[in-house]
Amino acid sequence: SVIVSVAASVKFYIPFIAEETGQLINLGDGMFRLPTAEDVNEEDVEAAAVDAGVADGVDEAADFDGWIYAFSFPAIQQSDRPFPIKVGKTSGEVESRVNNQCKQSATFESPVILGRWKVKRVGPMELAVHNVLKARGRWRENVPGMEWFDTTLSEIKEIIEFVVR
Repeated sequence: SVIVSVAASVKFYIPFIAEETGQLINLGDGMFRLPTAEDVNEEDVEAAAVDAGVADGVDEAADFDGWIYAFSFPAIQQSDRPFPIKVGKTSGEVESRVNNQCKQSATFESPVILGRWKVKRVGPMELAVHNVLKARGRWRENVPGMEWFDTTLSEIKEIIEFVVR
């Protein structure tokens, strides 16, 4: 059996929780503070609202125009068959969103943005793309992260164009 002290657990979990939730700002040397108005980025707040999709039982994401994007990594890209592609949404800049997602992952490559589509009602559009890909058996269930599909750029584009029509 492994024995771990309470102090060691706290030293690990508090910084972890602070980073993952954004509820505390890590000052270093075991010191934290609450976020202030200066720490809040309006783009991040809007992106969080879109990502959450639901606030007070109302689908807030439906009100936002935004971008559906697709990205992957050079090491897993294929030119002749489906490969793992992340399909997501943002109301802000695609590059910022992708970089924010990837900076917390343990990858040794920069992501490659494969496509982006400006859409109305970005939340329902993303849901439609995800559900069609899931119905086609393309969802990668047991991978780190979410919203990864074994697909192609042309398949994603075809789904978006169908839904827009």
